[in-house]
Amino acid sequence: LFYSLEEFLFLTKVFYAANNRNNGSGRVKHDYELKNPLAGLLVCKKCGRAMIRFINHVKSSGNKIEHYRHAPFCDCKAQGARLDFVMGLLCEALENIACDLEARETVGEADVRAEELAAIEKQLAREERTLDKLFELYLADAITVEEFKSRRENSEELQDALKARHASLEGEATSPQEVAFTIREALGKLKDDAVPPQAKNAALRSFIERIEYENFTRPRSRDYDIRLDIIFKA
Repeated sequence: LFYSLEEFLFLTKVFYAANNRNNGSGRVKHDYELKNPLAGLLVCKKCGRAMIRFINHVKSSGNKIEHYRHAPFCDCKAQGARLDFVMGLLCEALENIACDLEARETVGEADVRAEELAAIEKQLAREERTLDKLFELYLADAITVEEFKSRRENSEELQDALKARHASLEGEATSPQEVAFTIREALGKLKDDAVPPQAKNAALRSFIERIEYENFTRPRSRDYDIRLDIIFKA
């Protein structure tokens, strides 16, 4: 292949540009700092898209007002709202949830769970002994091969079901009070202006899957009518 001087210079420029870009680590904006405490959490309930933090600059006063709304050119017409109002509403909702969890009586629930776990463990031990006896009967020619296989399969199926239930009960060990404690830790960070948004975001992400946002505020009304549905992690 033959290239003109202009083509050769252009290809050379592209080669060196690509080589420099791929040499070492990629370009990263190391000074980037998360500014949105609800990044990756706050979504529109109508369309499921993220509500993004924007800043309005007030020319008359020079103040900056943070607010949430959809990205530009989004076809969803959900209204936005001031960030401080949304955060205040979230703190109020989390406070109510924490109070509700703290008021629950869990002693009885814990006792019932412990009793069921103990009963399952006893049943599993019995099934293991049953299998041992079944094997002894087979060796003594007291039962046929078909009967041995059938009874062993039934016992193994029962053990699998018992083990699954045991694992499920152990997964329910987190008490409402423990969840409330986690929420209150996050609330402490949300209300502290000295805590950076990134730390607030991490605290919320530890137990919240997403926050669904709806705005029913009437046009030109100064009274917000906003609802937040907080979806906790399983």
